[in-house]
Amino acid sequence: DGRTGSAMAEAGAARASEGAATANASKQIATMGETCPLGSGIWDKLREEAKADLEREPALASYLYSTILAHKKVEDVLAFVLANKLASTVLLDSQLLELFSAQYRKHKHLTRMMLADMQAVFERDPACDRYLAIVLFFKGFQAIQAQRVAHSLWLDDRKPLAFLLQNRISEVFHVDIHPGAVLGQGMMMDHATGVVIGE
Repeated sequence: DGRTGSAMAEAGAARASEGAATANASKQIATMGETCPLGSGIWDKLREEAKADLEREPALASYLYSTILAHKKVEDVLAFVLANKLASTVLLDSQLLELFSAQYRKHKHLTRMMLADMQAVFERDPACDRYLAIVLFFKGFQAIQAQRVAHSLWLDDRKPLAFLLQNRISEVFHVDIHPGAVLGQGMMMDHATGVVIGE
């Protein structure tokens, strides 16, 4: 009868809603790490850690301000750090900063993958107890993030620039990853010196 049909429709809608909620939760977990929520949580934690270091060591004021506290988003921080690490006399930090920032704006998944990588390092590396150290000092993490940008350039058919970036990553971090290589998220390379990954 009509009531049975209506009840069945409501039950079907409830199951569909539950399925969508489960799918969304699974997707969220896949980009959030196992024990700590990412996104604004990590960004807030980075700023807290930078401010705490600034109070303990005022000599780091200029460094911490330029690398962390002057920025509004975690991807801006990483763009700045990578640009300064990979700059050379013929590849200026300002050029690289604009390149990294543009790719982060265009390819939103780069930020999600970067946050998952940060969480992976934080959870798996016993020597790591702060997110700040990951962003500023862990060259395995930095090399992965730079390769992800190179890979986005590769996908944009900007292969000469992707190869140039690969070359600088190899020279600076001693990590040689082909820009065509596809890396999963939640990745950690401890130290990473001498790592070679082909396409």
